[in-house]
Amino acid sequence: METCVVGCKLPHGLNLDLVVAADSDGKATRTQRILLKGKNASHIIGGYGLTQNVPKEPFERWLKENSQRPFVRNGSVFMESNNERARKAASERRTEKTGLEAIDPLDDKARAVEPEGDDAQKAKRKLLQQRAENPDRNRQIVE
Repeated sequence: METCVVGCKLPHGLNLDLVVAADSDGKATRTQRILLKGKNASHIIGGYGLTQNVPKEPFERWLKENSQRPFVRNGSVFMESNNERARKAASERRTEKTGLEAIDPLDDKARAVEPEGDDAQKAKRKLLQQRAENPDRNRQIVE
């Protein structure tokens, strides 16, 4: 069976049950569960996790059936024929947004209400200290 590489920029990845065999009525006789790596993967390129060896024909069918979903339309999930092309496509799509990006609590522009006083400054310092002390902070390989 021919395979492809799938890029996924969703923060949690995506579980898919792809129909790899069906009877004459189109009813699934065999499915294969695929876990698409997302931004939570240990190795990300341009914000995308790349999943290798995804069955090409069932995934193309899934893309067609789900073409109106927002994460397919905006390119958060895409397919390429090989790893080199997938890495290039992920790098080119680096700036595309999924709409699920985290809000930085230190970004004053992202907050609707600005906290005031000493408590706000203490909270900001505490958050900066926690970020600096977080041992898991740099576990991902980001390209």
